[in-house]
Amino acid sequence: MHLHEQPHPTEIHRRILLFVWIGWLSVFHTLIVFFQLSLLYRQDLGFDDDAVKLVKAIILAATGVGGLVLGVFADRAGRKPALVLSVLVYVAGTGAAGFAR
Repeated sequence: MHLHEQPHPTEIHRRILLFVWIGWLSVFHTLIVFFQLSLLYRQDLGFDDDAVKLVKAIILAATGVGGLVLGVFADRAGRKPALVLSVLVYVAGTGAAGFAR
C-alpha cells in the first residue's frame, strides 16, 4: 500500500506522516534549543565568539554527514534498521548531553 499507488492518502499514510513530522520536530527543536543556549555554554565553557561559531558549524555539518551516512546504510541494510540506528544515536547523544555537567 504505497502512497503513490493510492488516489488519496489513507489513514495509515496520515499516521506515518504525523509520526515522521513529530520526529522531525523533536530533532529540529533540539538544534534550535542548542543554538539558543549558546550564551550559556559560552559562559560555562569560556568560549569566545569564534569557538561558538565553530561548535555551531560542527553541529550543522554533523547533521548533514549523518544523513548521508545513514542514507548509504539504509541502501545497504534497509530503511527500518537505518531508522532504528538513527533513533538510537539520537537517544544516546541527547542522553549524554542531558547528563553532562
